[in-house]
Amino acid sequence: MDPFVEEKLSELGLERFIPVFEENKIDRETFLLLDDETMKELIKPVGPRLKLKKELQSLVKDEGSQNEGDTSGTTYFLDDNSLDSSPTARSSPVLNSQSVSSCSSPESTPGVLIQRSQSLPSTSQPSTPRSHSSSLGSPGLGGRPSPSPSAQKRARADFQAWFAPAIGGHDSSGFLENRLRNVRRRDSHKASKPPTVMVPKSPLVSTVDLDLPEDELADSDIAAMTTWLKFHTSPTQQVEEMMRKTCRARATLIRTENEKTVAEIIKEYPRLIDVPGMIEQDFRILFPTSSDSLFMKWPVTYESILTYADKQISWREILNFSGKLDTDEQKSNMTVHLLPLLFPPGMKRKDGKKGPKHASTEDACTSFIQVEKVGVNIPAFLEAVKKCQPFILAVGQLESPEQVFVVVERQTVDCGSLLKGLDICFKLFYILDMTYPWECINLWDFVQKFIYGLGAGKGRHKSVPSVSLLINVLTSAATEPSKE
Repeated sequence: MDPFVEEKLSELGLERFIPVFEENKIDRETFLLLDDETMKELIKPVGPRLKLKKELQSLVKDEGSQNEGDTSGTTYFLDDNSLDSSPTARSSPVLNSQSVSSCSSPESTPGVLIQRSQSLPSTSQPSTPRSHSSSLGSPGLGGRPSPSPSAQKRARADFQAWFAPAIGGHDSSGFLENRLRNVRRRDSHKASKPPTVMVPKSPLVSTVDLDLPEDELADSDIAAMTTWLKFHTSPTQQVEEMMRKTCRARATLIRTENEKTVAEIIKEYPRLIDVPGMIEQDFRILFPTSSDSLFMKWPVTYESILTYADKQISWREILNFSGKLDTDEQKSNMTVHLLPLLFPPGMKRKDGKKGPKHASTEDACTSFIQVEKVGVNIPAFLEAVKKCQPFILAVGQLESPEQVFVVVERQTVDCGSLLKGLDICFKLFYILDMTYPWECINLWDFVQKFIYGLGAGKGRHKSVPSVSLLINVLTSAATEPSKE
């Protein structure tokens, strides 16, 4: 029985397994090479096996650190002159006869291969360790061979506080010199730029110029109505009348007070969200010619969009939909769902980084419509929402959702259908003067320009080719019957 193995098993209290190790001829070398499968065959109980595994990991780690820090087994090459000039090196080294015999051929480089002894002082240790005789220098050159990677690593560890290695095409230099050069470069870069004043960013932007005439009411009356509306939700007729009278003043304030966030605007005008019809009423006052555009164009457009999608993309596979579209309502709802797939996802600049950040198709879809299963906990869902821009929440199946909401700042606007949700969501961008979500900006650009006909407005002044292409296809399809 190997004494090393027997000693380790005894230290761990595993003496009863010594016969098993002896029967399987486990010595020191094979003991350190045991893996999980082999240990499982030698030691069946889990507890003792885990003890042995922990001890093996510690032994292997210690062996590795000793091999890295101790070069007693490393072979060195020294020429005859270096041996003569160092009396300590002549007396202390222990010759490695096996290595010397392997390099005693006439073709080998003149010199002696020695193995450094444990007692060799650090001042007389050779500075060029060799791992095997094949790494010797060319015959007759007599030059010093380059250090091995391990020696280079130790040198860097010893001198890293004062030494900066060469980088790229630059020479190595002192650490302090490199540091001072970088500090001077940074200070000169700062001095070349004028100081900038940080302005807090707001999610609100004024992108649509509205020609709003002055209200007939006095400012005091508008302020009184606004205060009354904060605390009253009924009678409904009176609420609707006051909201109508204060619409223009409200739109002007929202577009001029850009420092206010969406949450602050909703807190100032809560009846926009919790009283049905107020969003549509404000939009009708601000954009009278575009208020009903969606419900006028969609019934004669969605089938063309669905046919276009069938030719362009595999939308069933992307949306994971394998059902049938039997009714017109199901076809209309599915067309709304596949709108983000018809245009490339948006992109935006990264803060402080080069290059744009591209959204995925999934990001574009979820920033437009988020679909949840029936029975979802709506309050818990709203609590987890982090987006401030409005988006549609559909509960149920894709083609026939049971509930539809528009979510904005963790509040919901109940909608009767998916098409109604699309209408209210779009109008909220204009009522609250908000930017489109960057992930699906191309989708809203299409809805704005083709459905509502609001021109450049809040979207891109120049649409991406896919938006222009679909608009041309739908415009051509609408004019074909008239040509016949």
